[in-house]
Amino acid sequence: MRLFFGIFLFGKLFFVLLLGNTFSTHAQRLKWQRLRPVTLLDVGIIGNAYKGDLNSNYNKWSGGGKIGLLFNKKEKVNGSLQLSFQNISGQILNLIPNADNEEAIFPNTFFKSNLITAQYAIRYNLIKKEAFHFYLSQGIGLFHFNPKDVTNEALINQVSTRNFDETYTNISFYLPSEVGVIFLLRNGYGIGTQCKLMHPLTDYLDNIAELGSNKGNDNVLSFQMSFYVPLSYYTKNKSRRR
Repeated sequence: MRLFFGIFLFGKLFFVLLLGNTFSTHAQRLKWQRLRPVTLLDVGIIGNAYKGDLNSNYNKWSGGGKIGLLFNKKEKVNGSLQLSFQNISGQILNLIPNADNEEAIFPNTFFKSNLITAQYAIRYNLIKKEAFHFYLSQGIGLFHFNPKDVTNEALINQVSTRNFDETYTNISFYLPSEVGVIFLLRNGYGIGTQCKLMHPLTDYLDNIAELGSNKGNDNVLSFQMSFYVPLSYYTKNKSRRR
């Protein structure tokens, strides 16, 4: 329900800003002229799903938000910066740990966590028209996570929830892979949608690693809706570079 409410607010914000821009300083341009943004502000909402030892499929969704910068100067390859705040959770009631020769271990069967992320990514435009972009993106980022139990207590300090030799830090790198599209209006404003796999370099998003049955690191799938606000434009004496 919160996700649908966020989409409604996102659409309302887009309409208000678009209407306001109609009467901005760009209103005096001729109707046939298209403004070409060089730098865009990226603001959006995110729907996230976690997959790991406490959820075998991407089937439990929660929300988040993001803000970033998209650099649009070159024809094929451009960079982007992004900050985001996301929520994930998972639960499995029949977790049976395979703990050899260790007693008093009670792995958590539920977790929830906030993810605070910062990333830089390279976008490669497979198609780049004045009004439409279709791109692939690969980046690197750093994020903070803090898995908590059903009573909202941090799991990282509850050593009895994992093997006694298992310790981890709640800061990790991730390697986001993304595919997306952008639609730009004549005034340089735009909307877009993206699909992203986070690829964290940790198996402890859910506090479970050796006691779980999922192979490899945990992962997060995201679907994003973006609203793009132009911050600067091409000038007549500049042209796009490859």
